[in-house]
Amino acid sequence: MTNNNGIISSIATMLYLITQFINAYSWSLNIPHKRLPTSLFDVPKQQIQIFENAFSPDACDEIHRLAVEHCTRTENGSSIFLRPPHNNKPLSPLEHAIDSALTAMGDTTKLVEYWSRSDYLDIETHADIDESMLEYDGVVRCPLMGHVLYLQIKEGLLGPTCVFPDETKGWNLEKKQETPLMIVPAVQGRILRFPGNAMHAVPKPHYRWLVEDQEDDDDYDDNDDCDDEWINEKDYNREEVDDIERSVLLFNTWPDDEPGPEGIQVDNPFDSVPDGIEIKEEDVAPLIISQETYNSVTCNPFDEWKLAELQKKKVRVDNNGNVGMLHVPLMGRRERRLNAEKVAKMIGPIETLSMSLDEPRLASLILLRHFNPVGC
Repeated sequence: MTNNNGIISSIATMLYLITQFINAYSWSLNIPHKRLPTSLFDVPKQQIQIFENAFSPDACDEIHRLAVEHCTRTENGSSIFLRPPHNNKPLSPLEHAIDSALTAMGDTTKLVEYWSRSDYLDIETHADIDESMLEYDGVVRCPLMGHVLYLQIKEGLLGPTCVFPDETKGWNLEKKQETPLMIVPAVQGRILRFPGNAMHAVPKPHYRWLVEDQEDDDDYDDNDDCDDEWINEKDYNREEVDDIERSVLLFNTWPDDEPGPEGIQVDNPFDSVPDGIEIKEEDVAPLIISQETYNSVTCNPFDEWKLAELQKKKVRVDNNGNVGMLHVPLMGRRERRLNAEKVAKMIGPIETLSMSLDEPRLASLILLRHFNPVGC
């Protein structure tokens, strides 16, 4: 009987310790959620989705604060992390928020790259890539999926994200005559999810592409001088701003069977500890666990998420209606944009485009035609 009591006591102790372990590390468990529904835009192969109410306003404010802190302590504003259960270090509160959203969306990829931006800048049309691989190896390699989480938007500001789902890696690789444009307004708590190789942009001002002669714009330069430089889309965030205009958290997932982007490091919040203050190695893990437990933010429960309402403006360009020219600037040198031209010229329904770009909430899908000067 004594031996039995000892065994029972040992089992009880073990169960208690396991329970405490789970409680302490509950933030790192990969709890499965419902899978994502099919594509919002009825283009299943593209898997573009827009979700409302993914994060609460309070959570967005906290994530914004964490993102600013992260940006100030990292060399180029970008970091990577392995998601549970593949991580060998605890997640930071910012990484925990990202992981919670990916888990809710049913995404099981392991490696995540992330960065943030708190100002409203004119981001030319580009695909997210492994910047170092392009610079040193001349190879354009893209992530698996891209995400934009809109955190804080200045009242009255229109700063939509524009996605070209059929223009992948570079512009017009297949010489298609038509291409769809998806215009997604910036709304707090919204997540935009799209293929990682899809070209996308943030025009500033929001009607910029509709300006007939962009060369008259002081901010616009159609010269190819940037062919002497490698433009990193993430470097746009290094400018200091006084006021928050358009705060977003951006994160990409990379394929499990490929390495992550070269040169991007994991984040270590303790890198920012002032000189002269030493933290012993055995003290680091408990401090991070404490930080995670009491200062973490997560997404809303998945059943509270909603698919964003879509303006189904699948307008096909023809000889009728108000049709005009769009000038879509492409980012970087030729090796990145994969096109000889720095500006893609498109034909589209100008009135419909103008209304969609002015829309504060509803997303739109519009079909454009590539401009062909032959015969004009």
